[in-house]
Amino acid sequence: MIREYLRMAIRQLQKEKVYSFITISGLALGLACVLCILLFVNDELSYDQYQSKKDRIFRVIQGGDSEEQSSSLPFPSGPTLQNDFPDMVEQQVRLFIFQASTLSIVYEENGVKKAFNEPHFFFADSSYFKVFDHKFLNGVPGKALSGPGYVVITRSTAERYFGTVDAMGKIISFEGRHPLMVNGVIEDIPSNSHFKFEFLASMTNLPALGLPPQDKNWYWNPAWTYVLLKDPSNRVVLQDQLHAFVQKYYHPSIKDETELNLQAVTDIYLHSKSDYEIGVMSDVRNIKVFSIIGLVILLIAIINFINLSTARATDRFKEIGVRKVNGASKQRLLLQFTFESILIALIALVMAGVLSALLLQSLNHLAGKSFTIDALFRPDVVVIMIAIGIGAGLVSGIYPAFYLSSLNPVNVLRSSGNAQNSKSVLRKGLTVFQFAISTVLIVVTLVIYNQIEYMKGTPMGFDREQIVVLPVQRLSVVPNYEALRKEVLTNPNIISVSTTNTLIGKDYQSSNYKKEGEASESFYPVLFVRNDFAQTLGIKLLAGRDFNKEITAPVTME
Repeated sequence: MIREYLRMAIRQLQKEKVYSFITISGLALGLACVLCILLFVNDELSYDQYQSKKDRIFRVIQGGDSEEQSSSLPFPSGPTLQNDFPDMVEQQVRLFIFQASTLSIVYEENGVKKAFNEPHFFFADSSYFKVFDHKFLNGVPGKALSGPGYVVITRSTAERYFGTVDAMGKIISFEGRHPLMVNGVIEDIPSNSHFKFEFLASMTNLPALGLPPQDKNWYWNPAWTYVLLKDPSNRVVLQDQLHAFVQKYYHPSIKDETELNLQAVTDIYLHSKSDYEIGVMSDVRNIKVFSIIGLVILLIAIINFINLSTARATDRFKEIGVRKVNGASKQRLLLQFTFESILIALIALVMAGVLSALLLQSLNHLAGKSFTIDALFRPDVVVIMIAIGIGAGLVSGIYPAFYLSSLNPVNVLRSSGNAQNSKSVLRKGLTVFQFAISTVLIVVTLVIYNQIEYMKGTPMGFDREQIVVLPVQRLSVVPNYEALRKEVLTNPNIISVSTTNTLIGKDYQSSNYKKEGEASESFYPVLFVRNDFAQTLGIKLLAGRDFNKEITAPVTME
């Protein structure tokens, strides 16, 4: 029977080629949009789900009444948590990046020198690989960060620096001054991790790199701190102990307005509202918005399918009448028309897959992803899309199938006018509904586009044109800035030179300041700059003056 239905459905599609093309292409376009949205949503929801201990890994974040809602903590926080709560905390691990946009790495051997400014260079405790899962290509996880002078790199980094040569034991130079030996090579960090690194050096390297001991500093909070609990249920108990922990250890000036919270590692990417994040985060609201858009697009495609099916119903009246006179039952006709709809939907699904493959590059550009063709053939994606395709076929074909199979053969063979009128109200209603939804989507799209254009064109308060940024933080040129500045200004194409401690638009730091006449301190983002900063960036001062090296008198408060 299925073979018969298939033969009749194919014959019907071949008979009405124009209708078949319009119906299939319209549904395929809608399904392609749904598939692209599904890939995006599925990837967003998958962040850090690959971690085998994900139900026990929590990041400790800083919040409370303080104006600073920080994703990082003071250095002593992690070790002290493990020391004070050994019955609940199995491991702790801290991550640190010197609060620099890039760090200089040099490799030199046999007269060949390679130097890069690396944006993904992290320092971590030796417990890192006891908490987080990574596939080791070379080295032993337990020993990889066991002491000073060690660094772990990713596979692509090893290829970039050493080519096909074994990277184990190779020496790289941190900032051109401090040797680090490669003690492990791991597979590249998955794209669905909330932070990514290419270098992971032992935290024990920090004293040799110029960072004073921070084991007593409970004010500065640059270390992202994670704890691995012995049991997920310990989260509630430990959370209740954190207030007393803050009161016991934190700096007196901030402890009364600071509270610590445990954040599940799988919640960080979509639910973080903290400052100074370890990487670029998303928002769970994006998932909701795009899911709704996907459902609306699918609904429009289904309504379009229904309208096209009912619009051509009159062309099949005689066929239905003859088949009913010859004994075809209502149930058999219902199954035939439903089968046709499902077949059309499945053909459209295949076309949608082809369209999605062609759109992957554009999707990656818009969403900042790195999808490949393989993403379209993931078992979960294939199962969901087949279910959507069959579901769309059923929903799209159920009304036309019931309508056509219920026609009276005598009335059908006599005239189709009454039948046409009986379905016109529903089709008109669906058309109006479809038009309304489409109008709303177009308006929303235009509003979003105009908002993006507004943000792109809004004055930033400084001149972005003809400005070149050289990230030299922690490099040897910093102490020799004046000599570098004079040399650079000998170039007639360079008008002005200045520096700041952070990369504008990417990094920022905040500090406590007390306004004149006020007793309490407030938290403000701050840039530390050299002379001529406002002039170099074309910043228009509303009051006061630019920094001037001729004026060195300190500011005093009376």
